[in-house]
Amino acid sequence: MQMIDIHKLLPHPRNHEFFDDIEGSKWEDFKQSVVRRGIVESIVVTQDLMIVSGHQRTKACKELGILAIPCRITHYPDFDPQTKNSKEDQILEDLICTNIMQRGVGNVNPMKLAKCIVELERIYGVRDGSANLEGSNQYTNGIGESNNFTHQKTQTDIAQELNITKQQLHNYKKLLTLIPELQDMVEDQDLKATTATLIAKKLNKEEQERLLGEVGNDRLSEMTQKEVSKQIDKYIKEIDVIKEEKKALLDTIQSLKEQDPIVKTVEREYIPGYLTDEITLLKEQIKEVTEEKLSLEKYIKSDEYEILSNERKEELLKQQERLTKTKAHIDAFDLKIKINSFIKEASPDIYIQGSMSILDQNVKKDMLEALAALKIYYVNLENVLYGNVREVKSVIDFN
Repeated sequence: MQMIDIHKLLPHPRNHEFFDDIEGSKWEDFKQSVVRRGIVESIVVTQDLMIVSGHQRTKACKELGILAIPCRITHYPDFDPQTKNSKEDQILEDLICTNIMQRGVGNVNPMKLAKCIVELERIYGVRDGSANLEGSNQYTNGIGESNNFTHQKTQTDIAQELNITKQQLHNYKKLLTLIPELQDMVEDQDLKATTATLIAKKLNKEEQERLLGEVGNDRLSEMTQKEVSKQIDKYIKEIDVIKEEKKALLDTIQSLKEQDPIVKTVEREYIPGYLTDEITLLKEQIKEVTEEKLSLEKYIKSDEYEILSNERKEELLKQQERLTKTKAHIDAFDLKIKINSFIKEASPDIYIQGSMSILDQNVKKDMLEALAALKIYYVNLENVLYGNVREVKSVIDFN
């Protein structure tokens, strides 16, 4: 052990990736313990004075004005011939293991603990799905060679090192399959790890997005695990129903194609290739005109506009009128393309009109409501084009 100038010590560049700083009242208590007891356990550093263990103690000493700190220097070779790991991985392994052991799993952010586990698996070469169901280290390391530990480490070994069960290890890793928004909530402690694990196990990413979109961050953070479980079960039932309905519909379409030679030869028409470039250009024009129009409208409302001459004001108002008209023309052309595309895509369905007569009454009712809404939409658009705005009606809502 030797006393080293605290300002010469370098934090590990990935420490914050795996561990949070102590904060709030716990941090004040931690500093007071340093004042009372000093640095009981030496800071572990590399031969380059990079901190491996003791980032919080070093930070506390800096805040307390302590200039020198007891350190134990560990020499790491550029390459370990036994494990075939690089110097960086040797240091990273010690950084993760020593900090978790000192803090205790319960004091480590669950999301960051999951990252620690995955990183240790990479360093040890452990992978899922091996023949012994333990996770073997048949992976190669970063330089393309297989790890060669004296004892072939497994997930069970990692779990024991971290003082957790293998099931807990898998649960922590499962958190990494959450969508980024939910991972952030876990990391910020707005969502309990147990609840988040339940979500990760039962819902795929698309379903997770739906859950978060419908429930919201605030409500989700307040829900109990039981409430979340009920919500998930509800989603799963709805998804199963949708899957069954989709399968039934596909089966019906396939059956019709096999029975009716006309249907079999019909190919759906989509937007013609020559229109693709026009649509792209149209979207760019809409964006440019909209931005220019908004900018001009903002300027007209500003104090700077008020001091302009009447002639200049008139010019700007005419420019605003031109932009408004240009945007209206572009919007109309865009709508025309959409209508044409809809007609071309929907028109082949007329060939299955023979099957319409066998539909259930409730399905017929839904179809008629959809057609009624389409008709009202057409009439509304026609009235607007002819200037009969007063005759515009509300479109029927239908599911």
